[in-house]
Amino acid sequence: TSFKIFKVVFIIALLFSVSSCKNEDNLLQADLELGTGTLSGNPRSGLRVTVYTSEEDAENEVNRYTSTKITNSDGFAFFYDLEPGFRYWVRVNTVLINNINRSRILRVGLNDMRMTIL
Repeated sequence: TSFKIFKVVFIIALLFSVSSCKNEDNLLQADLELGTGTLSGNPRSGLRVTVYTSEEDAENEVNRYTSTKITNSDGFAFFYDLEPGFRYWVRVNTVLINNINRSRILRVGLNDMRMTIL
């Protein structure tokens, strides 16, 4: 009977450790907070923002890495669960000009990026 209890405890511990590994994998992702504003510092809301893995893809609007987000009233768009250790190309579409900038190499956790939109 003590062996049966040991097996049950072992199986529960194994299941717990496997489920907690999945949560740790999510913690190894990068998030990107993109802030947009004018030269005077005013936020730009309602702009379409998309993340790409190459400048060429961003210029041609193909093979997007994320779904398109819209900047909120404070001029921010948030992207979650990006792969850290890479640079991404961020495209912000406005009525007159499409702005494309390269991010820094993203690290695990929250990363921020600012773009001035004319």
